[in-house]
Amino acid sequence: MDDSDFEAYKARVDKINSAIEARLLKIIEQLNNACDGIEAGAFHDNLVTYTYKLSLFTNQLECMTKLMTDDATNFCKEIEDLDTM
Repeated sequence: MDDSDFEAYKARVDKINSAIEARLLKIIEQLNNACDGIEAGAFHDNLVTYTYKLSLFTNQLECMTKLMTDDATNFCKEIEDLDTM
């Protein structure tokens, strides 16, 4: 494996994150629309809570992606350091 493989890995991780993020935001939007159509009651309240909890994942995905790409970058640096010894 060379650096281009890890760069490709990081690009794929970013692409996957963007796709998941877009789908998640679309689901949240659709759930919010459903909440708007339901005036009140237990189902409405539960749907609002579920939508809110689901929205919390958006920030976590970005964080996990950054950790994964940072790990790949650090691994490449470690290999490069070993190669120059």
